[in-house]
Amino acid sequence: MKATFNEIAENLAKVLTDKAESAQYYSDNEQYICLCGWCGTMSPVSRPAYYKTFGKDTTEAAEVKAREIIAEKEAARQRTKYAEHAREADNLEGVPTVGGFFWADNSGLKCDGGRGLFEELHALNYYTDAQNAPARLCCVEQIINVSEADFSRPGLADELVTRYNLQGFARSEDVDDGEDMNAIYNDPEKLATFYTVGALVVSPSGKYYLIDSEGYSYARYIYVPIEWPEMLADEVASVKAAEDARKAEEARQAAEEKAQRLAEYRARCAKWSHLMRNVEKMEQEGKATARKIDNARKANILAMCAAAFPGVKFSVSVRRGWGADFDLTWTDGPTLEEFNTKTDLDLFCSRRDTFNGWDDSSDVIFAEFVDFARLAMGRNGGDIKTSREMSAEARVELLAQIFAAVPAADNRNKYGYTEAYTYTNQEAEAVAAALGVDVFDIFAHGYAENAETIARRAWNVRSYTKTTTPEPTDPKPGKAQAQAKATERTEAAPAQDAAQTYTEAPAEGLELVNIAEGVAVVGDSRTTYRNRKQIKAHGATWNKTAQQWQASAPEAVARLREWFGVSTTPTAEEADTADENKPQNEHTHHREHAEDFADVLAADRLELLRSAAADFDRLTQAGEHIAAVNARLSALFACGVYVADLVQCADYKADKRARQRAAAVLTADEFRTLYGCSKEELEPAA
Repeated sequence: MKATFNEIAENLAKVLTDKAESAQYYSDNEQYICLCGWCGTMSPVSRPAYYKTFGKDTTEAAEVKAREIIAEKEAARQRTKYAEHAREADNLEGVPTVGGFFWADNSGLKCDGGRGLFEELHALNYYTDAQNAPARLCCVEQIINVSEADFSRPGLADELVTRYNLQGFARSEDVDDGEDMNAIYNDPEKLATFYTVGALVVSPSGKYYLIDSEGYSYARYIYVPIEWPEMLADEVASVKAAEDARKAEEARQAAEEKAQRLAEYRARCAKWSHLMRNVEKMEQEGKATARKIDNARKANILAMCAAAFPGVKFSVSVRRGWGADFDLTWTDGPTLEEFNTKTDLDLFCSRRDTFNGWDDSSDVIFAEFVDFARLAMGRNGGDIKTSREMSAEARVELLAQIFAAVPAADNRNKYGYTEAYTYTNQEAEAVAAALGVDVFDIFAHGYAENAETIARRAWNVRSYTKTTTPEPTDPKPGKAQAQAKATERTEAAPAQDAAQTYTEAPAEGLELVNIAEGVAVVGDSRTTYRNRKQIKAHGATWNKTAQQWQASAPEAVARLREWFGVSTTPTAEEADTADENKPQNEHTHHREHAEDFADVLAADRLELLRSAAADFDRLTQAGEHIAAVNARLSALFACGVYVADLVQCADYKADKRARQRAAAVLTADEFRTLYGCSKEELEPAA
């Protein structure tokens, strides 16, 4: 490192005149600038570092020389015209005259909002620290006298610029006019000799401010005297009052918007809450294992998905990593856009991991409302990653449609893989028509595309969700009763687990056989154990004596036969067996929450409806309104009233629609038994 004595002294002169650098210089620690310092690599910045680098004697001599340089510069500055004008400003009393000087404060922000003086006062109060900023020397080029009323008008400054063609500029009497401005900008001593010139606006009470438009058509910069907090106290008070009113209005609007968001959030939660298990309660009780709690979380996710898309098989796995805590996948089914429209997966998330690709930073964003997430997910409220997978059948079907429209597109290499084919306009339109999509959905980057890529893009926008319309009378009562039972439970999540298994075919190795009591599911012990949930979900129960899964109830037998693809029509021998096992003259009471109607279908209808009415009153008083409506719907279903489309949303409107339908099916006594009123008193349906 090399530096001459004069270079050291010049640098110390800069350091000692800078407050921050001077404090660093007098530090007791050795401090250096590793790269790009004032004298190269490892440039010293503190006195101990100077001592070590240049020696104590040299450093102290350089300090003396630096103070001499500082004194010479100050003496030269005092001889400048700027210093003379500054002394004039120091001695100013009252309002400055034309050609006079005064010290002013300025925020440095443009007053381009049309509010003139008030905009500058707002900036000084809220955007800058005028007390710690150096004052600006201003020169009065002309004076414009205005009334007190005009002085207080926000638009006055811009009007004056237009009316008097005000310009404004900066001037120095210590710099030659022909000197290069680039050199001046790089010379702090010369640059410090410039002052601002503008028009002074004066009120009868002695208030004033200076306008420097810099040649623009509005009051670009406004300078106020350094006594502005006292001189312009009324204007400052009005600015603060306006700002307080603005903040109050913002707070009011923010509160209204938050209330609206909360109402929308609660409405979305109410749509799904009745399907959810209370995971937060499971965590608080501390009895369930971590695996059971995770299973409850997955069941809640699946419950929402199955309610939105019945018949579509979804799969959830625990992920436990950055970005998401669960992976949700399905094959074909709804598109991602359709899925996001009909579900509210974001309700499960109390926080989300984010990544900023600009600076490779990550962050965590917390949800505003987390009541649903706490209920359904407990402490584990991370994001859920969704993934839609294409089935082999869908791929083959799409490729077949493409090749049927354009046979030449089926060009493959020697390994059997399809290669890119350049389509004509007519061929592209033919392929799009065959796939039922828009041309731009599948040809996003030109007409040279691989058939596999086209198939994938078409699959991305094609929904495979089946829309089914329930029949007025279900030909398979066992299946309908199972659906009614699943929707009537107060905890619908366990029913969701069972509903997921309905779409799965029996595992290989399982067989349905007829027994005297009904049917039995048989297979080796490992296969039956692994598939016990599916078997149980279809109505079979474990018989310890026979050591096999059996079903004797008619609806359970029907469901198992349907699951295995066996005809639901019983043989004569089975019919005789069923008649022998049927209870005679047995009246069975409706179970709490209407969980199973298999044993009450043959009971007296009035007794069934009476029991349902009692359940409705009891559950309503307990605040379980959904379960109360389900009790009525279950009784109506058992009595032949079509309510299959209402059990999915058991609310007040569903109850009113069910009452309309019951009036057409039930007798007058049956209707009065269930509803406590006559058919004539029935309200019109909503």
